[in-house]
Amino acid sequence: MSGIFVKNYIDQGQEFTLCAVALAYPIVALLRAKRIWLAALLAVAALGLLVNMMFVVISRTALVTMPIMLAVFALLHLRWRTAV
Repeated sequence: MSGIFVKNYIDQGQEFTLCAVALAYPIVALLRAKRIWLAALLAVAALGLLVNMMFVVISRTALVTMPIMLAVFALLHLRWRTAV
């Protein structure tokens, strides 16, 4: 069988969410370095993970934890005005 190794929908949704949020730091760093095309490519990859999670692997736990992870990321890595 080919495909994703994780068989549990909740675990798969959590992993996709974690990967999408983990891509936020390189995207922000590339945007600050004015490397728009590479940042856009990573953003498309993150968006693909999120779209897959929203329509294929519906995990309520991942939907609840994603805003929390993004808020923590914003507070740690972005300026205060940008985070708000």
